[in-house]
Amino acid sequence: MPQGVGYQGVATDANGIELVNQSISIRASVLSGSATGTIEWEETHATSTDTFGLFTLTIGQGTNTTNGLQTSFADISWGTNTHFLKIEMDVTGGSTYSFMGTNQMMSVPYALYAESAGDNIWEKDSLNNIAYQNGNVNIGTNTNDSSAVLNINSVNQGVMLPSMTEVQRDAISSPTTGLLVFQNDGTAGFYYYNGIEWTLIGGAEFDPTLIYTTDGF
Repeated sequence: MPQGVGYQGVATDANGIELVNQSISIRASVLSGSATGTIEWEETHATSTDTFGLFTLTIGQGTNTTNGLQTSFADISWGTNTHFLKIEMDVTGGSTYSFMGTNQMMSVPYALYAESAGDNIWEKDSLNNIAYQNGNVNIGTNTNDSSAVLNINSVNQGVMLPSMTEVQRDAISSPTTGLLVFQNDGTAGFYYYNGIEWTLIGGAEFDPTLIYTTDGF
């Protein structure tokens, strides 16, 4: 889903006369908590009015001013607080903005809220990484095991870990200590990274330097 909220307004001068067919600049800010709250996101738009003084924007697709807490419009957590939209305008198309008004954002961002997790349990960032930071995850059961961050219960299915060749395993960039994969060629099996190298679980790979004699190794 494209990230953005439609916005329309009418540009007028100090006397309330519509500014028709004129280039203007808009600065839009998404504030959290109140009409004077924290700036979550701020962007600017260079646009123009029509013959009625009307202009149309998509909030979320402007130029990021970097003044907000979020690095992307997609990172706003719509479900954690109320949000307000502040609009400022420069009728000359420059960057000397005058305050036009602040209004609470009501139903429009709900689709964005639903896309980013609905109940806000799972969070998604601008790179589409998802995270869950509170509590445990249970699959196949509603009985929580407080000692397990992930509790999977099944009597007819297993857990499928990433399966790859040795070459693919060795190509993993900067593996973290404890990373676990299944190698499906060569000496197949479950391997974990011990911080230095990949180690086969439950057995040792053949060492050609070992020579067996009748007296032992």
